[in-house]
Amino acid sequence: NSFKFSGTATDYARASLYFQAITQRGGLRSLLSVYERMDNQGLDFFSATQQELGWSRKQFDKEALRLLNNK
Repeated sequence: NSFKFSGTATDYARASLYFQAITQRGGLRSLLSVYERMDNQGLDFFSATQQELGWSRKQFDKEALRLLNNK
């Protein structure tokens, strides 16, 4: 399940779920920490999230799905 952001409306919607999943679990600081790690280590978003939060890609998608099911 590969996700490559290309700027479509669907991409923005999906990305917002990932951002929301991070901030719901760890606040805005967690999201900023992911971006800092991306910048400092040259990582993509999912690799930086895995290193920063310990979430595998499967766990990340599970967190995003949880948000959809709670709405």
